[in-house]
Parts: sequence; structure tokens; C-alpha cells
Amino acid sequence: MVGCALVGGVVRPVRAESPPDARATARSLADEGANAYAAGDYPRALALFGSARGLVPAPTIALFEARTLVQLGRWRDARVAYLRLIGTEASPDAPAPFGAAVEAGRAELAWLEPRIPRFRIVVTGGEVGKDGVVLLDERPLASPVPSGWLLVDPGAHSLRLRTARGSSAAVELVIAEGEARQVRFDVAPVPTATSSPARTWAFVSLGVGGAGIALGIAAGMVALDAHEEAERGCPANRCIAGTPGASSLERFRDWRTVSTAGYVVGAIGAGAGVALLLTSERARGPQVAIVPTLSGARLETAW
Repeated sequence: MVGCALVGGVVRPVRAESPPDARATARSLADEGANAYAAGDYPRALALFGSARGLVPAPTIALFEARTLVQLGRWRDARVAYLRLIGTEASPDAPAPFGAAVEAGRAELAWLEPRIPRFRIVVTGGEVGKDGVVLLDERPLASPVPSGWLLVDPGAHSLRLRTARGSSAAVELVIAEGEARQVRFDVAPVPTATSSPARTWAFVSLGVGGAGIALGIAAGMVALDAHEEAERGCPANRCIAGTPGASSLERFRDWRTVSTAGYVVGAIGAGAGVALLLTSERARGPQVAIVPTLSGARLETAW
């Protein structure tokens, strides 16, 4: 792999392994990038250095790319660029400027790293849940709710906590060079669901209805047995008073009445219970409130 050395704003080829056209293009791009850097046009310099490094990944170009990111205030990206630079494996016959660029990158990263602002998130009150995610400048962080320190560029940022229950108000974070801050989200616990009077009476009615139907079935079976006994004890459908057949007939009539009453009570209870339950369910629904606080934001949810 071929690199090129940037010395005094001039790019000169140092090896001959890349195609001549790639080396020439990288040399031209890096030269323009150096001129833009010297003129303070850092956005243009970054684009030129990035294009040049894409053609010829020389440590000297990577060093100036990292320096340009520092000038742009993109310190997190600059840290990544420095780490990539110092991780470059230099071959024994690499030009001296390559090794010098890696050493310079190591020293500049040691200067930069403690100056990068950082913050950490503290959640108090309730549980965020697995669906919780923190948005930094409206972009989700890599992990849902990280517990450690997070690096951020100096300046103003917005933080927002989002869960399935809703999204908090944005917390504005203004953080300076070398500063470490805590950002707190106060999440209200999810209230324990409580039954409304209508739901309570609905379940009571369903219970009464179920008991009534069970009684109707049991009494019906007893009445059926008594009816069969009465048929056997009353020849020609005539029951003589005082005979077992007459007694069975009377028992049949009593249990038939109990069975009918049970079915009636069961039907009324079940119908009333279903009606009350449907009415209470329509009245229920999730209610989410986002309450800003002096230290952040609080989610209040009721079901």
C-alpha cells in the first residue's frame, strides 16, 4: 500500500506501489486540502483530505484529517481519526514522515482526550424498560439507556428519553471543554391498575351468573332423575297419593322450579356482568403526561 507525505503544505510521493494516477490525484487533493487548512476553510479541507486518504491512506494525510476535525469542533470524530491513525501498522521500510505522523497523532490524542466533554444519564423514579431509548440531538444512542460516561462535542445538545409510553420533553445540555455533567430523567412509576366500581360489580355479576347457571344444571339433573322415577312409579301416568311415584313427581316439580330459577339468575347475572365490563373497558385507556422539571423531564402514565 502506498502513502504520500505532506510536508510544508506540499505532497510528495514516497512509494511506488499505487497506480500513478491514484498517487497523482491524492497528491493534488492533499495539496488543495493543505491550502484550505492554512486558509481556515476547514469544511473544504476535511472533504479534500478525506478524498485523498481514500485513494492513498497515508498516515500523514490521516493526521491532517484528524487535525481538521479538531478545528471543526468535531472532537469525537477527531478521536476516532486519531485512534485509526495510531493503529496504522508501519512497515519496516516505511518513510520517516509516516512514523513521525503516527507519533504526532499519539501526542495530539493525549492532549485532546481529556478535553472532550462527557456526560452520563441518571434515571430516577421508575423503570424505563427494555423499550427505552435516549436520543442525542434526535439520534438514538448505540445502547438504549447507557450507564457509563458518553463523549460529546463541546456546545449545545438536546437529550430526550423515549419509551413505549411516550417521549419526554427535550433536555437542553450546554457543555464546555473538559466538562463532565449528569443528565437526570425522572420517570414516574407506572401506577398499579385499580378496578373501577363498574368493573368490580361486573365481576360480581359474572360470578353470580356462573353460580346460577351451575345451580340450574345441577337442579335440572336431579329433576330429570326424579321424573324418570315418577314415570316408573306411576303406571299410565297416574300417580296415587302416598306412593313412591307420587313422591318422585313432587320432587321433580320442586327441582324443576329450582333449575328454572337458577337458569334465570344465571342469565341475568351473566348479561349484567358482560354489559358492565364492556362499559368499564370503553371508559379506560392509557393516559400519558410529559411533565418538565427543573432537572429534566418526568413521564407520568396512567392506565
